[in-house]
Amino acid sequence: MSVITLGGLAGGGARLLGPKLSEQLKADYIDRNIISTIAEELGESIESIVAKEEQAPSRSHKLAIAIKKIIERSGASWGGDPYFGSGFSHFFSDSYEDLPNISETNQHDSINDSYIEVIKNTMTNLAKEGNVIFLGRGGHVILKDFTNVLRVGVVAHPEDRIKNVMTVDGLDYKNAEIAVKNRDLARKNYFKKYFSIDEPDRSDLYHLTINTSEVSIDYASDVIISALHALEDGKIVGPLQI
Repeated sequence: MSVITLGGLAGGGARLLGPKLSEQLKADYIDRNIISTIAEELGESIESIVAKEEQAPSRSHKLAIAIKKIIERSGASWGGDPYFGSGFSHFFSDSYEDLPNISETNQHDSINDSYIEVIKNTMTNLAKEGNVIFLGRGGHVILKDFTNVLRVGVVAHPEDRIKNVMTVDGLDYKNAEIAVKNRDLARKNYFKKYFSIDEPDRSDLYHLTINTSEVSIDYASDVIISALHALEDGKIVGPLQI
């Protein structure tokens, strides 16, 4: 089964599209909020995670089990450290601007590198299983060579980006404007440090780019699903812009 990555600047609309696509496709949806819940469960044994529910484990529990196994295979430790506090959970779940200062080279580089390696391993292993939607964290770069992955860029006009952040994060206009600016800079630093990419939204990194200022979220979702089917049928041959 196929995979979708949603990327783009803060407020572009990807966080509105992700849950809708997940519901329509009956696919797992991996964003920083879901990962935050999973990260809390990763500190427990698989048995205790499953035992929390009398019936079959929920989707988040299943994802927690899968991610825990991936991390264990990578040889990484989930334990906390003095720099990240609760360990990997921050690196998986925080906004770009809430992560440690990744624009600087310091004594924590080896720790940061091990964390990004876990993110890569997690994404690639889940992508191999299929039926999953990733939001952010460089998924469109990490999974660029996967033939079953549809890479979608989501953009919007500057004013609409601020309004979207106001809606999703419950911020007033001024704080949303500041958040957009900070997230853009932090995201740029993230891609520069870990992927050596100056322009993370280059057209060649996406199959499809959608402007949610010009089309509705419902229509954008329909377009992405159609593109996903086209990818599965071998009909997508290059970047598209809508």
